[in-house]
Amino acid sequence: MRRIACNYLIVDGKKLTNQVVELDGERVISYYPLEEELAMTEWVDGTIEVVNLKIVDKKRNLQYG
Repeated sequence: MRRIACNYLIVDGKKLTNQVVELDGERVISYYPLEEELAMTEWVDGTIEVVNLKIVDKKRNLQYG
């Protein structure tokens, strides 16, 4: 499992602030508010978006997974 935190997360057109996204391979399995530092969490500055259960970082034109 991979855990990524971001400033903003867009899911189904909704913009959420300070979120954590958990991935299993390339698939998003969950996301939730970042309430405290979590071990083994990568930080991505800016906005990322969930598209077809995958993470897209629009600022850097990258896909995670």
